[in-house]
Amino acid sequence: MKKIKTVFVDDDFLALGILNGYASMLEEIEVVAQVQDPLKAISILQETKVQLLFLDIHMNNMNGNELLKIINPKPITVFTTAFTDYALEAFELNAVDYLIKPFSFERFVQAFNKAKEVIRSREQISEILPDFLRIEKDNENQFITVKDDKRLTKIYLKDILFLEGCKEYVKIHTEKGIYLTLDRLKNLENTLPSNEFLRVHKSFIIPISKATQLSGNEIIIGNNKIPVSREQKDEIVKKIFG
Repeated sequence: MKKIKTVFVDDDFLALGILNGYASMLEEIEVVAQVQDPLKAISILQETKVQLLFLDIHMNNMNGNELLKIINPKPITVFTTAFTDYALEAFELNAVDYLIKPFSFERFVQAFNKAKEVIRSREQISEILPDFLRIEKDNENQFITVKDDKRLTKIYLKDILFLEGCKEYVKIHTEKGIYLTLDRLKNLENTLPSNEFLRVHKSFIIPISKATQLSGNEIIIGNNKIPVSREQKDEIVKKIFG
């Protein structure tokens, strides 16, 4: 049985103990770290290949949402918290579940099973397309390899105009054409460099450097108009236009 590498982050020692106790009853979990300091957690998550993260939101020094925005690639994440105020932002960061403390073992298992399903699906995709969802370099130019209409296509990041999510598919709009590939937008979001690409809407990711103009609630890239999330517009505009 292949175990899922998991990290627990919570500044409450007792909460970490509960998580570890629950995990010890599931053979499929391999706990690689239990961390109280979110800054130390960032270092561990960037240096270690982690598949699953149980992350507290309300912590000293940094909250869980801020931590998750920093790390890339992002592991599948389950938020744990005593507060309900952060639920919307948590799911905007693609958390698979949101556990309200105190939570039972049964609820923990339910969240783990949700995460496991996503992780196993990713592994299946990786087996089919071993070069997909991985940034590689060709003469210093970064690219991803995607399956488009039964063909493997190399797409340079510098050629991408924007990415459009269409349920189980993603349209990759480039300067050379449009490529349609079977996957979810969030998988590409987790793969692309976060300092170069930005999710501006639930269905759109853009390269920051190519955004030339904001008109109302739309970003202009060449002749294309990409909608901007109204709820996050101020934050998005700050990241793109400073």
